[in-house]
Amino acid sequence: MPASQDRAVHQEYLQKHMEQDPPLLLEHMHSLLPMVLRHPIHQNGLEQHAPRITEANAKGIEAALAERVRANKPSPGTETALRHQIESMEAGHRDYSALTPTFASAIKEAEPTMLAALGSMGSLKSIQFRSVTVGGMDNYQVEFERGSTQWFITPLTPDGKITGMAWRRAP
Repeated sequence: MPASQDRAVHQEYLQKHMEQDPPLLLEHMHSLLPMVLRHPIHQNGLEQHAPRITEANAKGIEAALAERVRANKPSPGTETALRHQIESMEAGHRDYSALTPTFASAIKEAEPTMLAALGSMGSLKSIQFRSVTVGGMDNYQVEFERGSTQWFITPLTPDGKITGMAWRRAP
């Protein structure tokens, strides 16, 4: 299937599911990375390139992900990074220096809405690891004075940056 048809199919899926379940959407987007990275990504004025990898390397990555999901242990540093982001937002701003430039650029527009939503829940009480999702994100239960949330965070880059994060009120 030509890349333009791939994109059209996935764009339709994303539009359909965008408002229903953001973490599930993020999982879907994460699973599309191999398809998307065949072409430069243009988002929020940034262009990203990804090197081509061999099939053996891809299989190694898939095996490592499957093992991480099976072991169900958080990726190193995600709880500390998550706590830092939440505490920064409680203080009235997000620490964009802890995010990759692409992720920071993609979420800046939503900051006022996110700060208001988190502010309505009161102070942070606890963060507890729940699971590794099938897409490799760490899932945390985060309790506030007046609310419970689920957070999803990608493993950190080698230099400790966050490439993706999402949250929702806990059911």
